[in-house]
Amino acid sequence: MITKQSIINKLILFISLFIISTSLYASVIINGTRVIYNEKSKSKIVQLVNDNKWPALVQVWLDNGDPNELPENIKTPFSITPPIFKMSPNSGQNLRITYVDNSLPNDKESVFYLNVLEVPPENEDILSENKNTMQIAIRTRIKLFYRPTDIKTPSQVNEKLFFGISKTSKGNEVLVKNNSPWFITLQNVKLLDGSRKLNIEGNMVAPFSEIKLRQENGMAIPNDYSNAKKISYSVINDYGGLDSYESSL
Repeated sequence: MITKQSIINKLILFISLFIISTSLYASVIINGTRVIYNEKSKSKIVQLVNDNKWPALVQVWLDNGDPNELPENIKTPFSITPPIFKMSPNSGQNLRITYVDNSLPNDKESVFYLNVLEVPPENEDILSENKNTMQIAIRTRIKLFYRPTDIKTPSQVNEKLFFGISKTSKGNEVLVKNNSPWFITLQNVKLLDGSRKLNIEGNMVAPFSEIKLRQENGMAIPNDYSNAKKISYSVINDYGGLDSYESSL
């Protein structure tokens, strides 16, 4: 038997294949830029707000890092309720995320992604007097970090990062080693050589791992920066703010 709910589910899943992950024009807004789930928590509440004067149909789910995976095919150690709901104009909605098994490591953080898909109403008269306006579904996607009990809140992360210049066959790159149990997201990275500054791409470094960074434009680090002595950068903290540091190479 085909129900109204099953039709809605299939419609939303179909739409989710053709949207761009963005919150630029979203009317349904997540309260926060990241979610920290501590192991001792029975559940985590995430608040949504519909900031517009029209209703929205919303689907929420978690993924493992592949933004193109269909929600029905994704398995994570969390449950999230409600998964599908309608939000009235200028209203709020609480999501409850619950850790449901013990499959995650207890010596480092794990990362997942919270997806909020907003489907606007079909009636264009609700949205605009302009009959030529096209409405699209919009997805907002933010990180969810699972933090085991034995891991404290990140502090002095600069002491856990090692930077260097790596010379490869593809050109020079900035090597970043993360010797901490946390995921560390770098922004505003600049290679410092005297009075000169070179903008480096930002990225997230997984616990106890390393990555290599190039310039913001994707090019290798110029040879005349290979002897740079310092690097400046910012790290996104638990509250979505930036903590700035400077380290030696």
